[in-house]
Amino acid sequence: MHHDGKRVLSESIADLAGVHIAYAALQHSMRTPPRSRRGWITPEQQFFISWGQASGAAMRPESQRQLISSDPHPVPKFRVIGAAVEFARVQPSFLLPGVGPDGPATEKRCKVW
Repeated sequence: MHHDGKRVLSESIADLAGVHIAYAALQHSMRTPPRSRRGWITPEQQFFISWGQASGAAMRPESQRQLISSDPHPVPKFRVIGAAVEFARVQPSFLLPGVGPDGPATEKRCKVW
């Protein structure tokens, strides 16, 4: 199954913009102490874990086929993966294969602002 890139483009950009704004709000809220960890997870890591859990969902292949053919949104899995790969702030929190500082996708990332 493949998405029609033109159909999902505006929603993918909106997802990227949304995570950018939410991350900026997190950074703003952490300007004043205390900036604490919860166990071994940093606030940034918790942000991306929570965002992925809220945005991503398991779908049956039949549901994915229907969504791909009729909805301008990418399937939930790709809403998370697409924005995570394009959002440069994920890299310092989680090392993504091929998206590191010297990775091939670095200069090709989409920038919203």
